[in-house]
Amino acid sequence: MKWLALVLLAGCLVAGCGGGSKKIPVTQLPSLVLQSQDVPGFDWLDFGRLGIADTHPGAREDPSRFGRKGGWKARYRGPGRVTVTSTADLFGGEDGAKQDFDAYNIQFQQEIVDSDGAESFISVPKIGAGSLAVTIASGGVRTSTVAWRSANVTASIELAGPSGLVTNDRLIGLARRQERRIEAAAAQRQR
Repeated sequence: MKWLALVLLAGCLVAGCGGGSKKIPVTQLPSLVLQSQDVPGFDWLDFGRLGIADTHPGAREDPSRFGRKGGWKARYRGPGRVTVTSTADLFGGEDGAKQDFDAYNIQFQQEIVDSDGAESFISVPKIGAGSLAVTIASGGVRTSTVAWRSANVTASIELAGPSGLVTNDRLIGLARRQERRIEAAAAQRQR
C-alpha cells in the first residue's frame, strides 16, 4: 500500500499535480496586451512598459505592489475617435495577481465615490479567473473599463469614445481577445 501511494505521489509530481499553477514569465509581457492585428482599423498610439503616468492613485499605484514584476500597455485610436487601452501587470505568483485584482475592486469603488455616482459597476461575463467592470458617461462620451485576473497576471481594457460606439459587447470582445493572448502564454509556459 505504501508503494502504491509513493508511486501515485511521484506520478503526480512529474505530471505537475498540486503545484500546477500557471506562471507566465516577465519576458512574455509585450505579448499579453492587444496587438495591432487584434484591433483592425485602429492606429497604434503607444506600446511599452507601464510607467508612473499610467497609474491611478490609490490601491494600485505602487509599482512594486504584491510582488509585481512589471507591466505593459498598448493604446490604439480608431474610427469615430474611439480609444482602446490594453494593459497587463505580471506578478511573481498567482497570489500577487489575486491581491491586485482585489485592489482593482477598491480602485473602481473609489472612482465611483469620486464621480459622485456618475461612474457605476456594469455586469460582465467571467473572463479568466474573475472579472469586473465600470462605466461612466458624460456629454455623449463613454469610458468603460473591464479588469480581470488570469494565472499570475491582471489585465484590463479601457474603451473610450462616443457613447454609441462604446458598448459592453465591444468591451468584452476586446477583453476576450486579450485573454486568449494570456492563455496562450500560460499554455506555452506549461510545455
